[in-house]
Formats: sequence, C-alpha cells, structure tokens
Amino acid sequence: MPPWLERGRGEGQAPFRGSAYAVFRNVKEFGALGDGVTDDTDAIQAAISSGERCGSEADSSTKSPALVYFPGTSLFLTGAGTYRVSKPILVYYFTHLSGDPLERPVLRPLPHFEGIHHQVSQATGLHHVDFLMHVGSPGQQGIFMENASGGFMSDLSFHGGRYGAWLGNQQFTERNVRFSQCHTAICQHWNWAWTFMDVQITDCEVGLQMLATLPNKQGVGSLVLSDWDVKRTNTVVQLEKEGPGRLVLDNMYVQDVQTIVAGPSRTWLAPASNDDHVAFWVKTPAVVPACKTTLPRISIPEGPVLAGACAAPPRPACLVDDRGFWFGQEKPWFARLCSDNIVSLRSLGAQGDGVTDDTQAMQAVLDQHRGSLVYGMCARLTTVPYGLYLLTDTLRIPVGTRMVGEAQPVFLGTGPAFQDTKHPRPVVQVGVPGDVGDVTLCDLIFSTRGPTAGAIVLEWNVHERTQGSVAMFDVHIRLGGFAGTELELAQCPRDAPCEALPHACFLGMHITPQASGYFQNVWVWTADHELDEGAPAQLNVLSDRGILIESQGPVWMYGTASEHALLYQYSLQGASHVLLAMIQTESPYFQGHRFTHASASAPTHAQYPDAPCARPYANATDLPYEPDPAMEDRAVGLHLRACKDILVWGAGLYSFFDSYDQTALPAHACQRRLCVIEDCAQCERITLLNTATVGTQCMISLGDRDCVGESAFREGFCSTMALFTLHRDGAAHWL
Repeated sequence: MPPWLERGRGEGQAPFRGSAYAVFRNVKEFGALGDGVTDDTDAIQAAISSGERCGSEADSSTKSPALVYFPGTSLFLTGAGTYRVSKPILVYYFTHLSGDPLERPVLRPLPHFEGIHHQVSQATGLHHVDFLMHVGSPGQQGIFMENASGGFMSDLSFHGGRYGAWLGNQQFTERNVRFSQCHTAICQHWNWAWTFMDVQITDCEVGLQMLATLPNKQGVGSLVLSDWDVKRTNTVVQLEKEGPGRLVLDNMYVQDVQTIVAGPSRTWLAPASNDDHVAFWVKTPAVVPACKTTLPRISIPEGPVLAGACAAPPRPACLVDDRGFWFGQEKPWFARLCSDNIVSLRSLGAQGDGVTDDTQAMQAVLDQHRGSLVYGMCARLTTVPYGLYLLTDTLRIPVGTRMVGEAQPVFLGTGPAFQDTKHPRPVVQVGVPGDVGDVTLCDLIFSTRGPTAGAIVLEWNVHERTQGSVAMFDVHIRLGGFAGTELELAQCPRDAPCEALPHACFLGMHITPQASGYFQNVWVWTADHELDEGAPAQLNVLSDRGILIESQGPVWMYGTASEHALLYQYSLQGASHVLLAMIQTESPYFQGHRFTHASASAPTHAQYPDAPCARPYANATDLPYEPDPAMEDRAVGLHLRACKDILVWGAGLYSFFDSYDQTALPAHACQRRLCVIEDCAQCERITLLNTATVGTQCMISLGDRDCVGESAFREGFCSTMALFTLHRDGAAHWL
C-alpha cells in the first residue's frame, strides 16, 4: 500500500454519514484472499456495498463515498494479489477502485466468466488494470460497455479472450492501452465519437471491429485512432459495412499486418510493405458534394465515400514526446515516498466537516509543507482525507505542491469574498502569473456553496519546468446539485426565471496566458439534476462560464468535458499549442424560448472576453434561416478567437433541449450554432477531427457567418464532420 494511503487510513469522514461510516475499504478485510485460486467475487462486492451505500435503489448519492483498495502481489507468496472473479462486479456511484501501484493486483476471471461491466458517464475513470483472459476463449471479454455518456480510461492491458474490450458509449477518450493474443482487441459496437491514443496491439486476429450505423441501429459514428503500433495482426480495422462511420488514422505503425482497413467486400487500405507507417488517412461518407479535397470519391452500393491519405496536421514540438507521439503521462501514485515526507490536511488542523472554515488551516499547511525537489524527486506530499472543506477566501496552492485526495474530497468556496462580479476571485489559485515549476493535483473536487456569483473556481497560473511537470489528474469542478452546496432543488427549482436563481460561479476554470498544463480526466459540470434525492429531478443552477484557455501552451486535455454554463463551455482566446482530445459539451437545458437569453443572463467583464452569443450572423449555409434570438443567443460549445496551433482530436457538442422541450431535437434545431471561430485572419493551423453535434443547425460558424449546415452530415443521432482545417490565409476546408 502506498505510504500516503496507509498513513491516512481512517482520517476520511463523510460529513453526512457520521463517524462510523468507513470511506476506505480493504477488500481483504471483507474476506477476499487474492490467492489466485479462491473466488473473491462476493468479498469484493461486499467491500463496495457495505455501509448502506447507493445501489440499485437510487440513481446516485454523493453522501457515501468509498475507496476500495486491492493489495497487490508478493515476492514470497505464489498467486498473491490475484483476485479470481466469477461474475461482473457491480460498482456503485462514487466508488473508487484502487490497486497497489508498485505491486499491481490482477483481476483474473474464472473460466465461465464473461467480463467486467463498465457502464459509466463523465467524471469516471479506469486506470492501471491488467485483464488476463484465456487465450482462445470463445466468450470472455475484458470489458463490456453497452451505453452511457463519456469517460476516460488509461494504462490498461488486455491479454487473451474473445474480445479485449467490447465498447459502446456516447463519447470517450482512451490512451495508453495494450492488447495481446485477443481474437479481437476492440469491438466498437456504437458511439458518437471516440478517440483512441497510444495503443499497442500484438498477435491478435483483428485490432478493431467497427460496427455500422444502420436504419434501426446506432453504430459507430466516428473514431480517431492516433499513435497506434500494431504487430502480427491480420486486420487492423475491420468494417462491418463499407460506407457508414468516420474513421481517422493518425500516425499508425504496422508490422506483419495483412490489411490495415478492410470492408466486407473490399480492402480500403493495405500496407505498402511489411513494416509500414500511415501518417494520416481518412474515410468518411461523401456528404458534401462541393467539398475541396484531394481524397478520391469512391462509389459503393451504400453511397459515395471519400477515403485516402491526407496531409498530416503538423504536431508542435512542445506537444509530442521523443517518439513523435502526443505526450502523455499517468497519474502519479507517490508510492515511493517515505511517510516522513507526507502531511495530512486533517491531521494538521483542517476539519473537512462541511461546517468549519478551513481556509487558514489549509493555507498554513500548503505554505509550510509545499514540496521541494531533492535529486529530481518530490520531497513532500500533501494528502486530503475525504471531507467537505469550506473556503471563505482564496486557497493559494504554491509551486512545488503535490496534493492527492482520498476518494475526491470537496473544496467549497463560500461567503462574501466570492460575491463581487466586478472583481471575480479564485476559490483555488494554482501559483501566480509568472510562476514556473512543478505542481500536481490528483483526485479532488472543487465547488462552491450558495450564491457565489464572483467565484472563479480554479485559476491555473504555473508554467511547466519540464514537459508535463504541472498537471492535474481526476480533478473535477462540480457546481450545485449535491449535498452541502446549498444549490439544490430548494434553491434552484427548474421552472424559476433566471433572474430569480443564484449564480454558482463567474468562471469554472481559467488557464491564464503564461500558464501551461497537462489535464487528464477533468470535468467542469454545472448540475442539471439533483444527485442526492433518489430520482434525478431536474434543476437550474447558473454558472456563467465553463473553461477559458488563454495559454500559449503547451496544454494537453485528455478526456475533459464542460457542461451547462450560460455563455460557453470551452473558450480559447489568443491561445496556442493546445491539444484537446475528445472534449464534450452540453448547453443548459433551460435555455431557449422560455428563459432569458444567454447574453442577458450573465454579467460581462472586460478582462474576461466572452463568446459572441448575441452577435447577428450572416447565413452562408444551405439551411433556411429566420433570425430567432431564443435559438441564437445561447451557450456556445467550443469558441476560438485568434488562436494558433489548436488541435481538437474529437469533439461532442450537444444541445438536447429548447427550454426542456425536445420537439425540435429530431430536426437538429434546438439552437443555431455550437462551434464558433472568430478573428479567422489571426488564426493559424486549426484542426478539428470528428466534430459530432446534436441539436444544432450549424456545424461551424466562421467570423460573422454560419458556414456549414448540419443536414448533409447526419448519420444516426449525430451530425459529424470528419475533418476541418483553418489555415493561415483564412482558407477553411472540411469533409
């Protein structure tokens, strides 16, 4: 067990459950043996469910967190750390499953077992797990996932089985995964958009099976396969149907492969040699007759398809590793730190009880115990036992801080300091402008309590000392809808007018101009429903802005999302050298014909320029256009202004409602636009892959024009554009 976790055992307390409730659970204390022989399924399930936690009787609860720990292997005991399971483990809401990072445990199915059920949505992750299955098994699969919305997975390995992973979800980011001796490494049976990065496949029959969208079935909408290395595999990508679905291959290496992309009746891409490299290749339905492209238009029984090699988008040197792959890293576990270098916020005075003002106690710990570097290693670590920590002033996190939470404790900004919209103030401030160094934050939630209209929930100021040295893993901004926020059903009823509702924040997350950062599995969510009252009743929580990026880079965002802010979800203003890998957004459900327009519902501020929600746009699309402020003056999903070297490797931009009404959804007409690029003459090298939209009439708006209508791009539930580029001369191309 990592020393920080061992030292903090028992310190975590759930304020709404009392002192007898255990946040930390060791599966061996519930009867699991981990001997590689005994069926440990029931013991693991008991560790997850004990304490009257939220299971099938309720949709969610934030009051009962749990960190379930699996001890690892042993040098002295054969089979130690191997947990045999005979049926799927049911993981409850707000549950963290963790293994020893130095002696990784193994979940090994018994022969009749089929797989791990991983049906998840945003703010969830699966990391550091090895799936060992029988080679040649006709039925086993490491993961099976049939639906849900969003998420992130990384550092996984799959060996053997019929399928390594059988996957279906709205959108997902998956990076650093390995498959060996599976019949089919990945069966992708449906999605709207999915991005796979840094994938290794060896000795499999099929690398990825891509099922099709059919009239009565939502199949695979789009895939980005980036930085793949495939060896001794018959077919890398097997298409169920020739035409449906968008497929982008970005930097793929193949060796001893017979076919790279195969359809049921033809080969779409074959290797040129035994050891081949695909720089950039696209297959997409030929939905735009007049699109400017060098790709050949191929006629097939299912309709024309564009398929072939394209010029690879340039990769800025600061965003790649020494292999030329997109730089990535795993969440650190601080497993080798001795206990003398570990401090706990609670043991040094912070209460985390949801009542006490913990600002001064927490600041004192951070100022006194921030990490220094000794021989290139972190000398100190601050741990945060589970709890709700109240902040009545800005918590300043200095350079050199390493902070890790137990089961995602909550920092709640509250009080008069966060009320003034003319002088917005950070709840959590990481460094100050001009700082250079190292910062790592893991497993935390930042939020606000009550009306805090002047709160910037997280301000990020530090620039990296070395590549990726300022980073945040599994840290979420969650606004309203859960116990302790006082932004719940009583304060934020669904049908109240906007002017009568409290504002949860001025801005969710700000990456300032001099900062850089690596952000993995980060979700900025303004609640659209209650989390702690059984059925997920809808409510209206107002947060003005989602994520603002002004950084000159490098910035990596893997598996991030921003939802339900009033003005924008992602806004990049004068930013450069930013990689966004499968972002996801949703407009507020209440916006539309029965509520205040976006531009009138949030205060403006000259220091924080906004997306042009109320600007009149010319119509350059093939869609009929009648100006309607209720449709147009709405939150933007992705907004770019005067940016350079922006690479969006998958985006799901969604608008499901017009004032909670879905009458306009089948016509994709809940709002006019979701993706806006301004000051195009000052933009350079903007690339968007697989932009999937729901409920919006326009795919892309440039300058003051709506340029691309969605109707030609429809397939299944979404409309999807496979490739969009904006060049230095202002020329834009899409297909």
